[in-house]
Amino acid sequence: MEGNAGSVSELEKAQIICVIGKRPNFQPSPYDHGSTHDISNDKLTRQTPGGPGVGKGTQCVWLAKELGVVHVSVGELLRAEGEKPVTQQKADFKAYFGAGTLVPHEVVQEILETHLLHNVKEGRTRFLVDGFPRSMQQTSLFEEDCKIKAVLHLHASKETMLERMLKRSKTSGRVDDNAETFKKRYQGFLDESTDVINDFQGRSSRPTADQTIPADPVQYYRVECERDLKEIYPEIRDLVKKDIFGIASA
Repeated sequence: MEGNAGSVSELEKAQIICVIGKRPNFQPSPYDHGSTHDISNDKLTRQTPGGPGVGKGTQCVWLAKELGVVHVSVGELLRAEGEKPVTQQKADFKAYFGAGTLVPHEVVQEILETHLLHNVKEGRTRFLVDGFPRSMQQTSLFEEDCKIKAVLHLHASKETMLERMLKRSKTSGRVDDNAETFKKRYQGFLDESTDVINDFQGRSSRPTADQTIPADPVQYYRVECERDLKEIYPEIRDLVKKDIFGIASA
C-alpha cells in the first residue's frame, strides 16, 4: 500500500501461503508429492496458485476449518466487490468475469491487501491465499508489501479440472463456470502463470546443485491432484500444519 508505512509494517506480521496450480505438460519436479523423494523434511510455501477447477478452494476451505487459519479466496473477494453498486466498484468486474480475463493487477492488489490488513489487525496472521498470484506483475506488486513464505502448487490435467468445474457449476451460480469460459481461463492461466511457477521453483529455499540458496527464497511444494480431493487432503493438511505453520498437535 503505497504511502502507508504503518499498514506495510502490520502486513509484515502475516504468514502467507499461496496456493497455485500447474501447467499439465511441465516436467515433474524431484520434489513432487507421491514421488520417491522423502518429504518428511520438506517445507511448504503459503500461497495456492492453480488452474481453474484444480481443487484449490476445496482444500483451502477444509484446511481453514480444521487448522483455524484464514482462507483468502482472491476470486471470492473480487466477486464480492462485483456485487457492490457499480458506482462503488473499482473496475467493471462482471465484464472481466464474463470474458474470463484478469482483473487489473493494481485493483486486485488493493482489495487483497485491504483484506489481509483487516485480519492482521484482528490478530489473525496465518493465511492461505487461494489462486494468487497469477502473473509476475502480481507477484512483484504483492512482494513490495508482503512476504510470501510458501507456495503450495496443486497440479492436475486439463480434463480433470474441466470435469471438476462442470460439477461445481451445478451449484455455484458463478457466471464463469461454463465450458467456454473455462477454455479462456485455462489459456489465460497458461499464458500468465508459467513464469510465476518457474520463478517460485527457481527461488526454492532448498539448496541448488552448487549448494547455494537464492537471496529471496520461497519454500515450494507441488502436489499431484488427479486423485480424489478427499484422499489428497490428509497429506496436504499434515504438510501445511507441521512443515509450514508449525502448528503443534493437540
